[in-house]
Amino acid sequence: MIFFNPEQLKLNEGGIISKISNVDIYSRVKDEGVAKVLMFSMGGDNILDININNIAEIIEINFEPINMFNGSSQVELVNIILAGNAGNQISSETKTVFDVSYSAPLKTSISKNYPNPFNPSTTIDYQLSISGNVTLIVYDIKGAEVKTLLKEHQEATYHNIIWDGSNNNGQPVSSGRYILKMIAPGYTETITMTLIK
Repeated sequence: MIFFNPEQLKLNEGGIISKISNVDIYSRVKDEGVAKVLMFSMGGDNILDININNIAEIIEINFEPINMFNGSSQVELVNIILAGNAGNQISSETKTVFDVSYSAPLKTSISKNYPNPFNPSTTIDYQLSISGNVTLIVYDIKGAEVKTLLKEHQEATYHNIIWDGSNNNGQPVSSGRYILKMIAPGYTETITMTLIK
């Protein structure tokens, strides 16, 4: 079984891949933070030499960070049962612990909002390669300011923000296209967002 912190990491079914040819692998995310993995060879091929202590060498586990998680998160592979000829169990005390790390982005950028078109709200992901003052302002198509979403100092990491389709007075805006402008140290970019009611 694979144990991981579901507040930091996400593991999709199909995110576990065998590193050994001719070996089938099936995985199931059982509960939050727990996944089960089954590996076998229909041809009777040797999957794992019992002297190998790091079972992570035979599988690739593709985690995704949750909520732009930045840092190191511990993952444990435990309760490993190996099967030999005719499915006979081979005793193994193999337990593997490793860290999955996500560091500061290499470049500052903003992603397209999602969903787009949206109603009633949309999420904007962005990343900062260096810390500094960040401004996110929504304008209407004529260039008039609609809403200041953010104007503050932020750390170099992954971020996101939600626009609920309201203006600076808290009133809902009408359907249409809006421009979001991001200004960060050494970076300026705009994206177009469409609100449909």
